[in-house]
Amino acid sequence: QAEAEQQVVQAQALSESTQEETKVAALQAESDLKLAKLEQRRNPLLPPIVSRQNDIAVQQAENRLRQAEQDLTNKKNNAEAGIAIQQAALNRAKLTVETTRKMIESMTIKAKSGGYVNVQPNTNTNLFWGSQLLPFQIGDTVRPGMAVVQIPDMHNWEVSANVSELDRGHLSVGQKVSVS
Repeated sequence: QAEAEQQVVQAQALSESTQEETKVAALQAESDLKLAKLEQRRNPLLPPIVSRQNDIAVQQAENRLRQAEQDLTNKKNNAEAGIAIQQAALNRAKLTVETTRKMIESMTIKAKSGGYVNVQPNTNTNLFWGSQLLPFQIGDTVRPGMAVVQIPDMHNWEVSANVSELDRGHLSVGQKVSVS
C-alpha cells in the first residue's frame, strides 16, 4: 500500500513538472508569435522578399503556438489519466490489505469466555492402528464447527482422591481442599 501511495505522489509530481515545461514552451511560442507580428508590421517599409519572409515567420509562429497549446492539453489529459491509474492501483492495494486483514482475523480462533484451555485431539491426522491422536498444533487445518479446544467450567469440578486411613479421620464433608 505504501508503494502504491508513493507511486501516486510520483505521478502527481511528474505531472506537475511536465505541465510546467509545457507551459513554458507555450509561453515561448506565444512570445515568438508576438515578435514575428512586430516584424510583420514593418512589411510596408521592407522589400517584398523580406516582407514575405516575415509573413511566413508569423504563420510558423502561429503553428508552433497552436501545437504548444495542443501539447499542453494532451499532456494535461495524459497526466490526469496516469494519476487516475495510480490512484486506482492505490485503491486496489488498500482493498487487498483490508481483505487480507479480514482473512487473518477470520483465521483467529476466539473463545467466548476466559479460563484454562484443554486442547482437543486432532481428528484430521492420518491414523495408524494403535496410534494416539495428537492434540492440535499451530498450523493444523480445522473445519468450521470443529472443536479445537474446550474451556472447562472451573467452578463445578468433581475430584476423586485416594486418602490414607490415617488421614481419613481429619476430613469432614464440606471441608475446603486444595488440589494441585
